[in-house]
Amino acid sequence: MPANGQVKVTVTVTNNGQRAGNETVIVYLRDDVATLTPAGKRVKRFAKIYLEPGKSRTLTFTLKRVDFSFIASDNKPTAEPGDFTVMVGGLSDKFTLH
Repeated sequence: MPANGQVKVTVTVTNNGQRAGNETVIVYLRDDVATLTPAGKRVKRFAKIYLEPGKSRTLTFTLKRVDFSFIASDNKPTAEPGDFTVMVGGLSDKFTLH
């Protein structure tokens, strides 16, 4: 991703239940390789949606450079090149989607 770039994360959520309901869809980001170890996974975006039974909705979240940064040892935000893991789930998910 270039310094001024962005990453789009798209996920389709389906209500497989018998009743309509609300769901909170959360995008977490983990920096897999960093000079300092930031928090394990950090919430970067979320959306609350309502779905009828059997219905689906596709959501797209946009992550920018600031989302990949952390506070370095000089107390300034920094974004380092490396590998990142994006996880999307609900409040009770075990992150089966990466």
